[in-house]
Amino acid sequence: MQISNSELRQMALAEYGSDVTTAHHGFVTGGTFWNATTPNHNGQKSRPFWNAHATQFMFNPCFEFAAVPRCSRFLFTATDCNKKAHTFEAESPMSLLTPIWNDIPEGYVELKVEALNDDGTPWTLVGARSFYKCAPYEGPDAYPAKARSYRECSLMAYRFVFNTPSVQHWLKYGIPDPDYDLNIYPSKMITAIIFAMVSYASIDPENAENALQLARNAADYLLSITFGADSALAGLPPTYYSRYKTVGEEERNPLDIIIKEGGALERLIMMCYPAGVGSAYLALEKATGDTKYYDAARTIAEFYRANVLKNGTWPLMMDIITGESRSTNDLMPDSVIPFMKAMYDRTGEEIWLDLMKNAHAYRVACRMETYEWEGQFEDSPTSAHYSNLSHYPADSMIYYIVENQKDDPEAMAQAEDLMRFIEDQFVVWKNFSPRNRHGYAGWFSTIPEWNSPAGMEQYNWYVPIDSSTSHIMGAFLRLSKANGNPLLFAKACTLADSITRMQNPKTGMIPTHWMNKQAIEDGGGLWINCVIETAGWMLEIANAVEGNEN
Repeated sequence: MQISNSELRQMALAEYGSDVTTAHHGFVTGGTFWNATTPNHNGQKSRPFWNAHATQFMFNPCFEFAAVPRCSRFLFTATDCNKKAHTFEAESPMSLLTPIWNDIPEGYVELKVEALNDDGTPWTLVGARSFYKCAPYEGPDAYPAKARSYRECSLMAYRFVFNTPSVQHWLKYGIPDPDYDLNIYPSKMITAIIFAMVSYASIDPENAENALQLARNAADYLLSITFGADSALAGLPPTYYSRYKTVGEEERNPLDIIIKEGGALERLIMMCYPAGVGSAYLALEKATGDTKYYDAARTIAEFYRANVLKNGTWPLMMDIITGESRSTNDLMPDSVIPFMKAMYDRTGEEIWLDLMKNAHAYRVACRMETYEWEGQFEDSPTSAHYSNLSHYPADSMIYYIVENQKDDPEAMAQAEDLMRFIEDQFVVWKNFSPRNRHGYAGWFSTIPEWNSPAGMEQYNWYVPIDSSTSHIMGAFLRLSKANGNPLLFAKACTLADSITRMQNPKTGMIPTHWMNKQAIEDGGGLWINCVIETAGWMLEIANAVEGNEN
């Protein structure tokens, strides 16, 4: 059934109304949910409020303000960006802003909650909170058109990656370009290069041979710096590695380098990254037929098999010398789950499917139940509870549910809840909060120039990023295909259109950070893996739009 732009606009605006408060299982827009865990201020049992560090909302929120003994009347006052006060009374200081939410315009909001005397006069201030109310999605015709087709955008981006000097360095010399500073993250960057060249070879026959050779060179180098039997993490590739050799220099033992020359980080492996490497090896084996890459992938998989925790996941950080966990945070197993699935598909061995299911069960029990969608990045410190949420683990949950549980109504309801959470916290359809203070001062002096629609990465880096935009686009796309919701598909296309407009029409580069003009022209502090991820998602939406899906 065809849905007109005007009908999509009406559906979109209705979605953000004040009566859209609680969803099926967990996501209360901006608030909490009740169960029998720990007492809250009212003596009731509750999960923590996930939004303690949230600074923007599209959907109707509520906040954790302390209850006042023997008081059952509270006055809520929300002062909007026009200095207009919106008020209502409620029986709980943690009530949703339902009576006033539709009346508050886009912009900065100052909220206070006061306990009232029996006669209705203010007694004491219970709490205060400030936040930015984001503009809702307004339907596809409210945003500029795409600059080129999604397929062309993808091909241009892959071609840009292939021709980038730091990538061509792999083809010419078989080692990382020491002048590309992000090669200090070898597992992350080399994994991206392998995936990119395998994909590029499949869509550009003219460069296919060189693309696959480039991928092999990158993979072979990563194998050469993989830890051997002298490490407690034998068979795993390093997450951090700064002592690269130059052309013509003799290779050195990676463990010896890290012990003698490396910093504290280089003693650690972040356990999300070996799984990504393993998945890349399997993709390369499939493209080339070379089983040495399967052998390397299996070694990595066997390490996960031998070191899984009782709760189904793994430590976030492990010491390459002692083999001990070096973090109190558990791993969000978002990269391990698809790796286990790929191992199962390759071998037919049930153990990998069991590990995948157990890791997902951990996410359901320990993440879906708390909504603590923790961002875990190699260039960010581990975080305290709820202080650095990100869309990535929630995206991953949606991907899994759509692929494995689309016939399960409860699981699909959870996916829809997650999609609302992602949009609420990490999508900007129009204007960014003027009080965003994360990141480089130069970029943040020009917030009105930031480009939207866009996705933002994490609370600790609350900025528009190409790969965040594309991953969220992918979540909208896959969920829309599973539940048939045309509004989700329209949102996916709107984000994809934005990516095409951000792409350099001459070089095919998609900038990483979508800040001011200068940041965009120089690539926005270009992370090549982000361009690669975005190119892949643009190819997926191209196939969906063109009806070319397998």
